Amino acid sequence: MRAWVAWSCSSASSELYAAASDACIHEFCDVVVPFAGAVESLRQLKALGFRIGILSHVAWQSRGCKAWFERYGFAESIDFYSLSCDVGWIKPNRKHYQDAR
Repeated sequence: MRAWVAWSCSSASSELYAAASDACIHEFCDVVVPFAGAVESLRQLKALGFRIGILSHVAWQSRGCKAWFERYGFAESIDFYSLSCDVGWIKPNRKHYQDAR
């Protein structure tokens, strides 16, 4: 991404890179649409005392993943994220699952 911004603009400032990156992440993330009733289901599970987390090997950066959960109303029910881009492991590596504990 940084190379594309540098190539397409005479001065690729960090602000420009961040704006371009955020726009791309938003577009990539929104190809996934939650199932109807999913937000309410998680709220009910949370109210019953379940600890809810996201353990994923997503194709986008963690801030994009977390922003998606915020946009669709899931974030308030999520206790933790264990994303491969943050922890450095991908499923089925045992360490990825251990990080989620």
